[in-house]
Amino acid sequence: MFLVALTGGIASGKSTVTKIFRDNGVPVIDADAIARQVVEPGRPAWHKIKATFGEEIFHAGSGELNREALGRIIFDDVEKRRLLNEITHPEIHRTIYKEVINEEDIQVTRLMDRSQYTEAEAKKRIKAQMPLELKCEQSHFVIENSGTLRDTEEQTLKILAILQDSNQHWKIRGVLFATAALLVSSIAWLLNYKYKWFSSN
Repeated sequence: MFLVALTGGIASGKSTVTKIFRDNGVPVIDADAIARQVVEPGRPAWHKIKATFGEEIFHAGSGELNREALGRIIFDDVEKRRLLNEITHPEIHRTIYKEVINEEDIQVTRLMDRSQYTEAEAKKRIKAQMPLELKCEQSHFVIENSGTLRDTEEQTLKILAILQDSNQHWKIRGVLFATAALLVSSIAWLLNYKYKWFSSN
């Protein structure tokens, strides 16, 4: 598994592309939805925003954040926007990380169902294929969304096909494996050399 970020400006068609990905079986983590979740009443970010910006930016009764009111405060104020980001971004990042881990749980379950592995066997096989520190090289795709919905869908499906057929992550794993093997060999040689040196003295 490797992660692909989909980004774009306001009203640029992100929701349309996301739906196409979902319709083709690609798990999607919606950062916008998570950003709304982390400021729900009672959540840690909700309390921090209330303490920082005051109660006037919350709806009376429900206690929900009034996004329009908050937007008017931070739109032209860089410092207040920075404060808001410092409150919400750590919570958003933690939630995204948890959802990525949950995607791995889904992969474990599917592998157990498909190949009749135990949970330990499935996790062992996945870890053997996907080192935890593995980082894929960045790939950049641009979806031109000024045309018809069909145009957007065709472009998205082409990119999806490239991502599904990509073997770039295997090349990266090969480089990492070779580097790790060289490092282990060097350490073993150094320890052996020191042992011989101490033995001779």
